[in-house]
Amino acid sequence: MAKTWLITGVSSGLGRLLAEKALIRGDRVGGASRSEDALPDLRARYPERLRIVAMDLKDQSSVRAAVDRAFADPAIRQFVDGLWAEAITTLPKDAGLDTADYTAQLAKRYSNTALAHRTAQIANDGSQKLPQRIVAAAMERMSAGAPPAHLMLVVAAWIAACEARGEALPESHFTDPLDLALAALDTRHLSAGETVAAVFDLAGFAKGGAERLTLIDLAGAHLERLRQGGVAAAFTALGIQGAKT
Repeated sequence: MAKTWLITGVSSGLGRLLAEKALIRGDRVGGASRSEDALPDLRARYPERLRIVAMDLKDQSSVRAAVDRAFADPAIRQFVDGLWAEAITTLPKDAGLDTADYTAQLAKRYSNTALAHRTAQIANDGSQKLPQRIVAAAMERMSAGAPPAHLMLVVAAWIAACEARGEALPESHFTDPLDLALAALDTRHLSAGETVAAVFDLAGFAKGGAERLTLIDLAGAHLERLRQGGVAAAFTALGIQGAKT
């Protein structure tokens, strides 16, 4: 039976040797390297069984760039659990979905080191994904009189990540169809609330919804905390302690 290996330092030396031996045997390899372009020859020969994740194990932000590593962070896991709890309340009561089983399956997937899924991939095309996956659920909660605090932190965090490209994050860390317009916002030096309102306008978030202004206020408050105190400040406002950044 084929095995799955997670090998650090896979680009050279013993790491490369172990990866090559495992691939020759027919096993799958998830390799950590400082560059995702490592091992071009092996990636060409084993495209279905070799995944490379760009990760510097001395750099904690790089480590958490892999979804499984981020999910293993207790503070992030607590946030995700809270996010799921908010989203679950917006599902149709007659959907017949076992939400406990479904979230357990998601947790198992997010913890799978072999998938080599990166957080930047989740951020791609955020202006297109967020309306259906996050904003719609937030509007549902608002209409039911329930706060969407975790849901709106997702929106604020995506906006903060867009702002960080070219500074704390590489310019091409992730992409979005609205990149040119989003980049133009940075030059206007807007407040957090003004930035969120502008992004809502650009992307059409909650367009025509009675909850729109309240959602902008919630996301704006989150974005201000992210700008001033980082993730730790945003998590603290949700009652989550122990965030590393």
